[in-house]
Amino acid sequence: MEQQQKIKLYQSRDFSGIFDTSITFIKRNYGTIIKSLLVFVPILLIAIYFFMNILSMSTLGGMEDMEMYNDPYALFAQMFDWQFFLGFFLIMIASYLMSLYPICYLALYAESKDGKVDSKAVWDKMKQVVLPLLGYSIVYGILVSVGTVLCFIPGIIIGVYLCLYFYVYIIEGKGLVETFQRSVDLVRHHWWVSLGMVLVFSFIISAISFVFTLPVYGTMIGAIFDIDFLKSDLYIYLTSSLSYVARFLLNPAISIVLGIMYFSYRSQLDGIDMTDEIDTIGTDQEVQDKWY
Repeated sequence: MEQQQKIKLYQSRDFSGIFDTSITFIKRNYGTIIKSLLVFVPILLIAIYFFMNILSMSTLGGMEDMEMYNDPYALFAQMFDWQFFLGFFLIMIASYLMSLYPICYLALYAESKDGKVDSKAVWDKMKQVVLPLLGYSIVYGILVSVGTVLCFIPGIIIGVYLCLYFYVYIIEGKGLVETFQRSVDLVRHHWWVSLGMVLVFSFIISAISFVFTLPVYGTMIGAIFDIDFLKSDLYIYLTSSLSYVARFLLNPAISIVLGIMYFSYRSQLDGIDMTDEIDTIGTDQEVQDKWY
């Protein structure tokens, strides 16, 4: 069997080039990435179990006791109890780590000579950046939230300009302000391309996720035709788990797209020639020494 050639990441690309390269990278590497991400599935399943109160009440099968709905305080207390917040915390942690893994994978892929990445090296890379990037993510979330509260559109603008901060920090090792400024510089002349690319892949992911969400609507059929199993907590848990897990295993595709955008924009901004074998260089510092 012929060995596949390593995908050249440092190369200036337009919208179609980023799209095609992202699809190619996903086809060749997504299976390897997913195998490592499966370790987070038990965390997701536990979190979904803690969400059972709100999941049951969000279906027709969980709305039998209408008296509670006349008391908003009692309804609020049952929906948002300690289990909900514990489940929410687990979901946030799992989501953060599952988005970080493919970013570290892509960073190491760029450094490799043959496109082969050791999963242990990816975990080691994650350990080095997980805490600093958590702080960066909190700042990013605050900035986007403030922009959204102001008039929604500023939140979108800020979010797109800063969307590459993960890659900037992991690959270039800059401080907080420098990382955000570098992301702005990279996206500055590609804002609409960046927004369009994220929207396109978000739509694709949502469309695929919808297929796995369809069984959830079986609870409505159960309520209409009074089918006990379709209204049961077991059915709600199984179908909700399928929907959530599928969505979380598809989300890393966005991280991969952002990575292809980062390498493409950086190639153009830093004047990295597309014919140079920069992908074979072992460290990012060597890249900077060569081109600055």
